[in-house]
Amino acid sequence: MASQIADDLGAQTLVDSVVTMFKDVFAGSSTLFITLGLLVFITRILVRLGTSNYWGALCYATDDASELPTAPSCY
Repeated sequence: MASQIADDLGAQTLVDSVVTMFKDVFAGSSTLFITLGLLVFITRILVRLGTSNYWGALCYATDDASELPTAPSCY
């Protein structure tokens, strides 16, 4: 399908139309950069929460763990 369009219009015309459509969608605004920034920010938060011991250490911030002698270790 894409090769038929490229044959009919020419490869450069196809690239130009895609670039033009991209510019029309994001013209005059920073929507692309805001979207990419939010994706990176959310991904970093999820990775940090998933790979840290926040959830295990959370019980030590409450009174429920006052009788526990030490914090949990990750050995």
